[in-house]
Amino acid sequence: DGTVLTNNEAYYNLNKLLPDWPFFPFCMDHHDSEKRDLAAQAKLFRELGYDGAGHLAQEFGYKGIGTVNVTVEQRAKSLEAEGLRLNQVFARIFLEKENPIDLKRIAEIMPTLAEHRSQLIVLLIGNRAANLDDKAVAMLGQIADIAKPYGVTIAIYPHHQDYTQTIDEALRLVKKLNRPDEVGVMFTFTH
Repeated sequence: DGTVLTNNEAYYNLNKLLPDWPFFPFCMDHHDSEKRDLAAQAKLFRELGYDGAGHLAQEFGYKGIGTVNVTVEQRAKSLEAEGLRLNQVFARIFLEKENPIDLKRIAEIMPTLAEHRSQLIVLLIGNRAANLDDKAVAMLGQIADIAKPYGVTIAIYPHHQDYTQTIDEALRLVKKLNRPDEVGVMFTFTH
């Protein structure tokens, strides 16, 4: 009927339909023209009716993108101060590097992810013409081993020009790994 809902009205109506699905902003801080600090971002998210927020992890390949020099733990604390949770953390795995991701740091953030019931979202970066499936599956397996005791799930995020650019490519790796309760695929309509 052409009715436009405010964020709070839309959230209320969505929550009636999907009460267990959190509603949160995605890629929020690097599109913030006002360049708010973490506390101001969290306050804004609460005021807009969100359940929490996602985070582009500086320590996992997002250096210089979004709110710079911020750790996963700092983002989580800023959200907690507003009664919100950290819904997702995004990390890049650089498949062609000797050390594709800092597994020690992955282990360090797991208690925070578990406390917030966060999901770890991974983007697989590598030459699309190369066969990096074995390395990708091995890395995903190592991360899943670290995450499993904490109940943290992992999702591959297909992204333009990444090694897994399409859902089919990401599903190929998930099937090879064969840990369906631990590693899956996510998609968004924005990319």
